[in-house]
Amino acid sequence: MVDMRLINQESSMKKMWMIIGILSICDILGLFFGGIYINSLMDKPLGPSLHGNSIKQTVSGSGHVRTSSQDQNQTPAQSQSQNQSQNQGIQLSPLCGNTPVLTVLAVGTDFEGDNYLYGLADVIRVVRIDFTIPQVSVLTLERDIWLEIPGISDHYGITHGKINQAYFFGVPAMGYYDGAGGGAGLLAATLKKNFDLDVDNYVVVDMAVFTKFVDALGGIDVNLPTPIEGSPGFPYSFKSGEQHLTGKQALELARSRENYSTIFRNNNQTIILNAIFAKLNSPEIIPKIPKLLQAFQKAELTDLSTRQIESMICLLKKMDKADLLFHSIPARYYVAGWTFDDYVRQNVWIWNIDFNVFRSYISDFMKGQWPQE
Repeated sequence: MVDMRLINQESSMKKMWMIIGILSICDILGLFFGGIYINSLMDKPLGPSLHGNSIKQTVSGSGHVRTSSQDQNQTPAQSQSQNQSQNQGIQLSPLCGNTPVLTVLAVGTDFEGDNYLYGLADVIRVVRIDFTIPQVSVLTLERDIWLEIPGISDHYGITHGKINQAYFFGVPAMGYYDGAGGGAGLLAATLKKNFDLDVDNYVVVDMAVFTKFVDALGGIDVNLPTPIEGSPGFPYSFKSGEQHLTGKQALELARSRENYSTIFRNNNQTIILNAIFAKLNSPEIIPKIPKLLQAFQKAELTDLSTRQIESMICLLKKMDKADLLFHSIPARYYVAGWTFDDYVRQNVWIWNIDFNVFRSYISDFMKGQWPQE
């Protein structure tokens, strides 16, 4: 006689194991797709992207999400750098992250406020980060270069301006520019138009954030080759030689230009950037960098992703002072002049340049080279 209790018991066990199997599969799928989602957040731009806000993704066989910076959908600057390496027969793997070379437009604005709706580009730097060597190269562009600003001619007939106005015309409050990336986006488009320079990402910092960041580092130590006298517009004076600067002092030094040339001011900015790098590279600061950057993440404007920032922190730990290079196009190629500015409706002081010469220098810079003077 068949024992129905045993049959029912076996049936219940089968159902239980079936349920456990289904739940296990759901857990595995949840972990898999959850990992994909978390990875996508790591690769999401922290601000308006230069290339639009969509990020194309593919999933490799291991389940790792590859973003557009890691596959065939690379940005123009990344593709250019990778193609140059391949053409030279160089096969170097990144020491950190998955991108061999990253080019970042770094902008310091003259505006202090709780947002980035206004401001001129007071500081303009192009930063080339080579994750394979490692090496970081920084190119200075003078803010008073007169050039064509694309995409805004419908507004009051403006077609040209100073390079620092390219950022200004692109900020949301002006409403002159409809492209991606706001002020940084229009500045990047201006660099592309005039110098055939492609950048992958941008970082914008205003004066208040710069001051607080230097103070958060505990100040910086600089060695000035010459003293700097104060003026009504910039009351701080600086002695020559070694000295410690607070955030406010560093900002005043970076902006001091009355009675001095803008090239002289840029040289002082390079001294400050070197001092910041030295502080970031010091043993007591390195462990604090992730929390330090996290604290200022919402204070700056950038389309870098969390993953890219992590790669930069990783690279910083592998660098020393000799791996940070600063370049400026020689002063002899900057010719002072005056021209009529359609926006301010008056003559303004500018730098006139030979664009072919500048394109040649910038092309070498993007290849990781710099001509010997």
